[in-house]
Amino acid sequence: MERKQYLIILGVVCVLLLLGCSGFALSSSQSGGFFGKKAPVQLTPMEQAQKDYAGITVTYQFGDQSETLDNDRILSWLKEDDDGNVNFDQQQVKAFVKELADKYDTAYTTRTFHTSGGQDIKITQGDYGWRIDQEQETAHLLDLLAQKQSAVCKPIYAQTAAVHADKD
Repeated sequence: MERKQYLIILGVVCVLLLLGCSGFALSSSQSGGFFGKKAPVQLTPMEQAQKDYAGITVTYQFGDQSETLDNDRILSWLKEDDDGNVNFDQQQVKAFVKELADKYDTAYTTRTFHTSGGQDIKITQGDYGWRIDQEQETAHLLDLLAQKQSAVCKPIYAQTAAVHADKD
């Protein structure tokens, strides 16, 4: 075989190889890689819940004060049961609502009253003031979380006063 024929055959083989490889590269890139199509990664129920609640906050308004339930705390309430279902630990949600009530409820607290005679007296038996309905607010918070969206809200009260301020 002459050198010229050899070079032509070699050139044709190279062109065929290049065409074959580029066709393979095109078909493999469309299918997800050289080893076939990649399957989407399946998240566990807990991973999916963590993804769903990432970045979510609930902000409670108390007059001109507010309390924000942050993402870290919300995620810490997630628990998985034996069947793989993910739910919120209701005791932790209830404890958070109790914290709000302990901080912001003013009903049944000792108050200082300035009398018309100019004296300050302490009243310990009064029922006037704000009081969060802890049972209803726990259910309300769980409903808000089920929506998987950040929210700004006021708690559900069992009793209210005139204003959220020092002397309500």
